[in-house]
Amino acid sequence: MAITDITPQDIENAADNHNAAEQDLDGQRKGLDETVNTLYAANNGELMDKLNTLQDQWSVDMRGVLDLLVDCEEYLRYCKSELERLNQDQGGALV
Repeated sequence: MAITDITPQDIENAADNHNAAEQDLDGQRKGLDETVNTLYAANNGELMDKLNTLQDQWSVDMRGVLDLLVDCEEYLRYCKSELERLNQDQGGALV
């Protein structure tokens, strides 16, 4: 096709095809943006779930530590009372 064979209709068709391609690309870009936003939100949700799980686990661990401290405190009281009893049995010679 020579340049002289190009008609105004050919130019109009090319312009229409160009506009349609731009609209298609714009639609695809919007679709990709929505997909990225959806994935981002899902990923953030997953990260938040993991963070909440870690937070819950930390709370459970801290409760376990507190329980252990209470047990230690009770055992130390028992040890103190036993030492006091032994000290009395020895006539005060231990401490």
